Amino acid sequence: MSVFRLNAEVEINAERLIEGLDSLVDDDVKTRIHALYAETVDPWTPFLTGALHSDITVNAEGVTYNVPYAAEKYYGTVFHKEEHPLATDHWDKVAMETEMEAFVEKVKEILTMRAKQAHG
Repeated sequence: MSVFRLNAEVEINAERLIEGLDSLVDDDVKTRIHALYAETVDPWTPFLTGALHSDITVNAEGVTYNVPYAAEKYYGTVFHKEEHPLATDHWDKVAMETEMEAFVEKVKEILTMRAKQAHG
């Protein structure tokens, strides 16, 4: 049986590494991650007419639900579950309890694609 051993000392310039990561996460990447987030939590978002579901703004800053009653729904009032059986208050937190692993994997895919674009 052969054994391969490698003794190496690696010096990592953490500041340069962080700068490199920062260059990957531009506004486009942030927007894509926020869009993925909105898509991920959507099945838990209350849905009656579709306004809460469709009247959102997704950009590099985050996800904003634009309807006037969004906060009321988020903090818990009665809502219908015909269209979204998983609908609940605090839908993002509940969704991430079950979807975090898949969400993280998809974020990794976005970052990997961005790294390939940036560095070949």
